[in-house]
Amino acid sequence: MASPVLLNPELAEKLVRALESAQEVKRRHHFFIWLQGPFNALVPHTLPVCGAYQRQTRELVFEAFNNEYLPAATLAALTDSAAPTTTALARLWIDRGGRPLAVSLADVPYPPPGADREKLNTAGLTHWIVHGVARPFRPSDIESLFLFAEKADGSMAERLTMLELLMPHLHTIYQRVQVLERELRGPASGASPTASHLSKMRDTGRSQRITERERQVLSLMRDGCSNQQIADHLTLSALTVKNHVQSILSKLGASNRAQAVALAIATQLLDV
Repeated sequence: MASPVLLNPELAEKLVRALESAQEVKRRHHFFIWLQGPFNALVPHTLPVCGAYQRQTRELVFEAFNNEYLPAATLAALTDSAAPTTTALARLWIDRGGRPLAVSLADVPYPPPGADREKLNTAGLTHWIVHGVARPFRPSDIESLFLFAEKADGSMAERLTMLELLMPHLHTIYQRVQVLERELRGPASGASPTASHLSKMRDTGRSQRITERERQVLSLMRDGCSNQQIADHLTLSALTVKNHVQSILSKLGASNRAQAVALAIATQLLDV
């Protein structure tokens, strides 16, 4: 049995901050920012993939909240219905008793390595932390499952302990976000948030430099959409979206997408 992780004052403060800020998470973009901020401070990761059971289709539906550019084929290897890798990680989590686990894809016994596994290896997404929530006494009935591409540095025991402590809150937050987003979209729409989520033009130095199209891209970045999802929504090519993202990062002086979104909200380029 692994040794328990004692919470030092710094870690305890981060945990309290994450739990307090979790109460304000209601929309998808809130969730994305919370994952990249307070949660990431406790469970460092490079890519979160979140799955929730959809009773209409009777399956786990996954989505990636990507902070860096990833090819559409790589994201599909994690989020497509019945994607072999996510299915294998879910099965491994069940087999390990529904406990938080850290695993290398090379050690996942099923399915046999294939094209999807190679895409993830090429992207450097080889090591994962996995945990979720299943129905009581029915471990195969998963309600939610969270996959985090791990960073190599730091204490893995500490991350798994933090994930165990945060899981009830993470599950509740994600379920709340799912319900609210469905209600706001309405029963007939499954589309990503539209330009109605864009903020009004703000007469600031930075907003004068951000074009309306870039503001639309920012709005979808705020919701954790990939470049391909943004391209599909705005009827653009993925390369054009990539150029818009690079332009936004340059204009805002941001080093990544999450920082760009945070700066855009802080400077009122986007509504929260």
